Amino acid sequence: MRRFVVSLLAVWITGCSGIADIVPLRQEPLDPELAPWRLPDRDLMTQRLFRVNYEGPEGDLDFKLVLYLADRSRYRMVATDTLGRTLWELAVEPGDEALWINHYDEVWCLARGSLPLHVLPLAHLPLDALPRLLLGRMPVAPVGEVNRDEKRFVFADAAGQTWQAELSVAGGPIDWWSLTLDDEPAAWYRRDGERGVFSDRRGKQQLRWREVFGESLGDAWASSEAPTTYAEMACAGARLFTVTENSSER
Repeated sequence: MRRFVVSLLAVWITGCSGIADIVPLRQEPLDPELAPWRLPDRDLMTQRLFRVNYEGPEGDLDFKLVLYLADRSRYRMVATDTLGRTLWELAVEPGDEALWINHYDEVWCLARGSLPLHVLPLAHLPLDALPRLLLGRMPVAPVGEVNRDEKRFVFADAAGQTWQAELSVAGGPIDWWSLTLDDEPAAWYRRDGERGVFSDRRGKQQLRWREVFGESLGDAWASSEAPTTYAEMACAGARLFTVTENSSER
């Protein structure tokens, strides 16, 4: 059976011409609690189940994803196929320490500091961005000035990349955000009813997800450990998501 190795969160979408051109906005003070790149306190110490669909050059793939979110820099993700078999785990700790376990290939790696896990090859986002992405927030925070009005934001990140976003209402959920590279939209997110859509124009890939269940984390937190029978590998060659062909039918 042919296997696909897929970077989890790099995606493609057709027809996103509705995203507006970047326009200059005024600079205004912003309450940090209302910043669209910040996870609100209500999202912390929760566990959530998502149903996810990936479309791209490798095919059309479905899987389930559980996010255990302890705080803004500590979380676990566990992906399973439609029969409940675990595909991979990712555990991130404060200080950018991450344990990645590929249950399909029975390998694991541990990364510290500058993470070589290429979760988003285009944007090279830090791993602490993934919960924000799934929960409909902007994946990165600004560095320097933020231009905005009541519902619109434009800023640059630490790498000098330009981001913009628009909210439904001030302090409310994000309708869409986009990352601009070489003066054109390169990656973006939009809210589609109850679904989130994250897209990569250059990679011609798309990821859609919907939260189907959420509750307090309670006593559900458990540390990830690689089975002793698994082989350690170099994180430089790791990809976050490994599935098999026709995994949605397994």
